[in-house]
Amino acid sequence: MALTADSTLKEIKANEKGKEILNKYLPGIWESPQVKLAMGMSLKQIAGFPQAGIDDEKLQAIVGEFSQIES
Repeated sequence: MALTADSTLKEIKANEKGKEILNKYLPGIWESPQVKLAMGMSLKQIAGFPQAGIDDEKLQAIVGEFSQIES
């Protein structure tokens, strides 16, 4: 399954390359206690929270790298 901005954190974490990409842009995300509460949320939904630190440019960069993952 291809990862997109609509993929949930759970789906991203289940994909090793997706997990690495997200950690590249959001260092330490997988160790954050709050991430457990957001596993069912999409990356796009999370980007809507200012405290997430994901502006449009960063979101597009993440999704761009997701699109390069080979299935």
